[in-house]
Amino acid sequence: MTLSFDVDALVALPRPTRLSPSPCGRFAAVEVRRLTADGARYVGDLWRISLTDPAAPPVALTAGEHDDSAPTWHADGRLLFLSDRPTPSDPTPAGRRQIWALPPTGEARPLTDDPVGVQAFATGGDAIVARVTRWPGVAPADQRGHGEARGKTAPSALHYAAMPVRHWDHWLSPAAPHLLVWRAGAAEPHDLTPAGEPGLRDAPLVISEDGRAVATLCQRTDAGDHIPDTHAVVFRLASGERLALSGGARCELSHPLLSAAGDTLIAHRELRQDDGAHRHDLVRFDLARPAAAPQPLTAGWDARPLPVALDADAAYVLSDTRGHQPIFRVPLAGGAPSRLTGDGAWAAVARAGDALVGLHHTLCQPPEPWRVPLDGEAPRPLASLTGFDAAAAAAAVVIEPIDVAGAGGTPVHGFLVRPRAAAAPCPLLLWIHGGPESQHVDGWHWRWNALLAAAAGYAVALPNPRGSTGYGRQFTAEVWNNQFGAACYHDLMAVTDALAAHPQVDADQAIAMGGSFGGYMANWIGTQTDRFRGLITHAGLSHLSAFHGDTDLPGWFALGQGGAPDAVGAAFDRYSPLAHLDGWRTPVLILHGERDFRVPVSEALRLFEGLTRRGVPAELVVYPDENHWIGKPANIRHWYQTWQAFAAAQLSAG
Repeated sequence: MTLSFDVDALVALPRPTRLSPSPCGRFAAVEVRRLTADGARYVGDLWRISLTDPAAPPVALTAGEHDDSAPTWHADGRLLFLSDRPTPSDPTPAGRRQIWALPPTGEARPLTDDPVGVQAFATGGDAIVARVTRWPGVAPADQRGHGEARGKTAPSALHYAAMPVRHWDHWLSPAAPHLLVWRAGAAEPHDLTPAGEPGLRDAPLVISEDGRAVATLCQRTDAGDHIPDTHAVVFRLASGERLALSGGARCELSHPLLSAAGDTLIAHRELRQDDGAHRHDLVRFDLARPAAAPQPLTAGWDARPLPVALDADAAYVLSDTRGHQPIFRVPLAGGAPSRLTGDGAWAAVARAGDALVGLHHTLCQPPEPWRVPLDGEAPRPLASLTGFDAAAAAAAVVIEPIDVAGAGGTPVHGFLVRPRAAAAPCPLLLWIHGGPESQHVDGWHWRWNALLAAAAGYAVALPNPRGSTGYGRQFTAEVWNNQFGAACYHDLMAVTDALAAHPQVDADQAIAMGGSFGGYMANWIGTQTDRFRGLITHAGLSHLSAFHGDTDLPGWFALGQGGAPDAVGAAFDRYSPLAHLDGWRTPVLILHGERDFRVPVSEALRLFEGLTRRGVPAELVVYPDENHWIGKPANIRHWYQTWQAFAAAQLSAG
C-alpha cells in the first residue's frame, strides 16, 4: 500500500490543540485550528464532543473567520473562550482578544471589554480571573490606543535595566501584567495586582474548582547565574491575600495545578545544576504553610514529571519515556508512579469524572480526543476531528525501533519510518531533533512531520542521541558542559553506521537534516564528515560565542557551556562549526526565520558567508515574517518543497 500524503495535505488538516471537559462530565469542548478559506492563516473553531456516547458525532459550536480559542467551561454551563471578534465598543479589534460566553442555547456574547485585550483566563466557582496588560503612566481612557501610537506619534524606544529583554520573536514590552477578577454581581473587576507585576508575563493561570484561589507563576531576580528563578504565586480571591511559594534556589517551577479546595498546589520543579544534570521532580505545596519547603513526590524517579491533572488522591503527569510520552499516576500519599497509557504521546490532558481525557497522537495519527478510564480499562478514541485515515497511514509505512551502541557503548534509541511499498532501498534521511533537551517521540509533529518525509520516499531515521530526554538525567547532561559536538555527534554516526546495514535503507544516498540544536548538529556534521550527499540546517547555531550574546536567553546557554565566553575563553568555541569550516565539503541548504530571537538569523548569515567564501555549495533561504518556527501556511508549503527539492537534487547529482 502506498501512502499519499504531501505538504498540501498536511497544511489542510484540522489541528486539535486544546480540550476542556464540561462540569457535568458528559461533553468536552475542543479547540481545532483550521485553514482559512483563502489559505493565508489558521483560525480556531470550537467543537463539542460526547464523552459518554461513542456514536455521537462532533458538533461545531463556532465557525467563521474569527479566531476562537481557549475553551473553558463555567460552572453555570456556559462555554467561555477567547476571541478576536469585534465588539460594540471595538469594531476593529486589531488582534485584541476578549472573553466571550456561549450559553447552552443562543448566541455568544462578549464578557469583557478590556482596552488592551485579554491574554489568558481561568474560571472556577463564580469567579473569572484574567491576565491583561496596562501601559504604565497612561490614563485608562488612553490605554486602547497607546500601543498603536508607539512609533507613530509616541516614541518607540524600549528601556531596560536587566535581562531578559526579548523572548522568542519579540522585545519585552514595558506594559505590565495585571490579574483582574470578575465575580458574580460585581459591576467592575477587581485588580489583584494594582501596581502591575512584570514577573507574571506569559505565565499560566489555574484556579481552584470552588473559585476561591488562583495560582500563577512569577519570575524573580536571578540567583547569580543570570537566569531568573520562577516561583509560584497564589491569590486568595476573597481577601486578596498573596502567597509566595518558592521551590528553592536556582529553581524553575512549571505546570502548576490547584486542588479543588485550593489548599494544595502541585508543580514540576527543575533545579539548575552547574554540571548540566538538572534535577527534575514533582512537588507539593501545603498552602496552609506557604513558607514551608515543598514536599517531593517523585524521589528516586529519574524522570521529568509534568503535571496535567489532579484529584484528591493522585497527580497525573506526562513524562518522556524512551521515545514516548505516556500518562503516569503519582500517589499523593507516597508510592511509586504507575503508567496508565502505552505507546504514543498525549497533550491537553484533563480529569473528567472517573476518567482522564486528552489528545492522543502517534507518528501515524494526528492529535485526536481520547478517553483514559481510571479503572484499568484500555483508552479509547472519542471522535475524529481531523478526518485523517490513521489506519491507512499505519498500513503504508513500517516503523521500526533503532537500538544501537553509541559513544562509549551507551545504548542509543530511536525510530526508523520507511515506506512499506518501496521496491528498492530508500535514501536515508537522518532527522535530528532540536532542544537538545527533547526527544523524537512516537507522536505527530506539525513542523517536522516524519510521515510526510516517508511518503516522499525516504527512510526517515529519528534518533535520540546524547542530550535527549526520556533516558535519564545523565544521558541528557552529556551534551552540556561545552560538549555539544562530542558524544551526540558520535551517537548520530553510530545510528548512521547501523542503518547502512539495513536491507531497505540506502545509506550511500543519505541526507542529514535538523532544526535549532538539530540544525547545529547538521552544521557540526558538515565540519566533520562528507558521508552525506547534502545537509539541511534550519535555525542552526554556527558561532557559539557570538550566539551567546545574540540569543534571548544567554544565561541558560552560558550555564550549559560552563560559563560565558569571556570566562571560558577560547575553549568556548571548540565545538563551534564556524571555527572548523575549512573541513566542510558537503552541499548545504540553510533555512532561517528573520524574526527568530532564540537562534538569531545572524547564525545563518555567518555560516552562509563563511561557506560561500570557501567555495562550498550553499543556499540560503530566509523567511522575513517567521520566527524560530515556520508557521504561515504558504511558508510551510515553501519550506517543505524547498528542502525536498534540494535533497532530490543532491541525491540525483551523485
